[in-house]
Formats: sequence, C-alpha cells, structure tokens
Amino acid sequence: RKGDFIPSEQGISCSVKNATTCEDMTPVIAAVRKQLQVRTGEVECGFRPKSDVIVPRAEIEKNLNEKGLKFNLGNEERWNALIKYIQTKPLHDIVLWTENNHQTNETAHVRKLSTKEAVRSLTCRARQDIHKVSKNTCLLTLLGLTGLIPLAWYLLKPKKSHDEHETTYKDYFKKATNLLQEQYEKHIQDPHAQPWVAINHIRDKIIPEEEQERLKHVWERVKNQIAKQDTRIREELHEIDGKKSDVWRWIKSTVSSPIKSKSPSKDAIEENDNHPASDVGLTECLKLRNCFRSDNYADDNEIDDVIDGIQNRCANIKRIEHIGIHSVYVYLKFSSKEAAAQGYHLLN
Repeated sequence: RKGDFIPSEQGISCSVKNATTCEDMTPVIAAVRKQLQVRTGEVECGFRPKSDVIVPRAEIEKNLNEKGLKFNLGNEERWNALIKYIQTKPLHDIVLWTENNHQTNETAHVRKLSTKEAVRSLTCRARQDIHKVSKNTCLLTLLGLTGLIPLAWYLLKPKKSHDEHETTYKDYFKKATNLLQEQYEKHIQDPHAQPWVAINHIRDKIIPEEEQERLKHVWERVKNQIAKQDTRIREELHEIDGKKSDVWRWIKSTVSSPIKSKSPSKDAIEENDNHPASDVGLTECLKLRNCFRSDNYADDNEIDDVIDGIQNRCANIKRIEHIGIHSVYVYLKFSSKEAAAQGYHLLN
C-alpha cells in the first residue's frame, strides 16, 4: 500500500482512540523502531556514549516530521497514540522511560524510548570485524606467550637448580674449612684447645637442623671433597664424651687468614703444598730470615723491635729458651719440639 512507504500529503488521521486499529500507525511504528535500533547500534559501536541509547521525545518527533509522518490532530495526539500502541499491542522490544531515565508504564510520564535491538551500519560492522580480529590476534599471542613461559621455566629450571646447588656447596665447603682453620688457630694460641672438630658438629653448625635432610646430598659432596682432594685436612677418629667420633683436623698452615680462603677448586687444591705440616717440629730450633729491613746491617733499635715482636707473638708458647742473632738471621731455641712447631706456625 502507498501509505506504508510514501507518507500521505494530507496527514495521518489516526488518534489515541483507534491507535491499535488504524493502519496508518504501521509506518509510524516502523520509523520509530528503526530510529531506536540505529541509535542502539551506534552506542554499541562506540560512536555515541552509552547514555544516548535512550532517545528523548523531541528527537523522535523530529525524525517523524522529517519523514512526513504528521498527524492531523497534532504532535501531542501522535505521541500519545504512539505510547498507547506500544503499551496495548504490546511491543516488548521498545522500553518506555521517564524524563529522569526511570522505566515506566504510565502514559503521562513517558518522555523517552529505547530498544535493546540494534541495527549496525556498514562502517560499524567493519569496525567490529577489525576489533574482533585484533582481539583474537591478541588472545592468540597471549596464549602463545602463556604457553612459552612454562616451557622456558621448564627448560631453565635444571640450570637454575644446578647453579643453586653449586652455590650452596661452595658456601658450605668454605664455612667448614674456615671452622677448621679457626680451631687450628685456637690450638696454636692455647695448647689446651683441641686441634680438631667433630664432623657432625661442623655439619650442625653450618646447616640448620630442619634443612639437613633436604641438603644431605650437598653435605655428602662437601665430605667427599675434603676426604679425597683436600690435603689440608685430615680425618681422624677420637673419643668425644666416651664415644668414638669422626673428626677433621687442619694440618696445613696458610699465610692468608681463614676469612680470605677461597672456595674449593682444582687450581686452589693444586696450589697447596703436598707436604702437610706436623704438630711436632723436627728440632727445638728455628732459623728466621727476612726479619730486618736490610740484608747487610741491622741497628740495635731494629734488633730490639724484632725480639719484642717474636716474644709477643709467642707469648703463649711454653717456651722460648734462647734468642740469638747472627748477621741478619734470628735463631730461636724452644723448650720442646712441640713448642718449636707452634712457634713455626705463629711466625710463618
């Protein structure tokens, strides 16, 4: 029919009373529904803010006027007939709103309309397709990265575990040798102190009790290193509190202090002298060199300083019986071979 597509030039004769039966209401409803669907599509595509999805009466009437859908009885009659049609049919896809954007079914309070159905323009559909492709690409990239992270972690885990194992092993080896050197120094200073330390005591001192089972393999490696390769340390069997116990004794004196000792390595082991020092000297006498600033002459003050230094250094040794100086050499005689060995370690 002509009225469905081409508006009548004489106006629409529908009213509130016959709104649901008047055939000319069909193009009015179609125009309003299309306007609301386009608006919803524009909002969903991001062309308009979300608040614009609700279309006010003024915009709806302007759109109807532009399409020539005017009522003979005026705009007020057309609006009320439109609301009556929506409520009576009813049209569930069109929602009625008050001026303050509250849903309502009271004709007198309706000021705005909206719909959840959307009609999207070609530009909108293209934009949505691009957005969907971009989203899927990002999702695939994210999934790829998510998959690579566990793979990288799985591949790097053995190396990280190995590095941690090596660091722990070197730390425990260093601490063990430091404890033995410190005990050896105590023995030199005080002959009543034992020159050895129980192996289990060293383990308990450097590894917390709650960690000993987990780090058992590391401690065994430290023990093997000391037993098989470290010539500075000797394993012995001594009685402690009435029980036979395995102990370690430091048998090699070094010039560097215990704190500066290095981590175990092949080079460090090869640098050590293969002839361990004994706790008992070969004789009661020592011959010292390089005690004076000059190899040709030493004055009285320098000689006095050297003698004082030797006596102070060996104050706890029983005892120095004689100190002699000939040319630039210093000769010492101790009361025993054991005292001479202690003096050798202190003055080396």
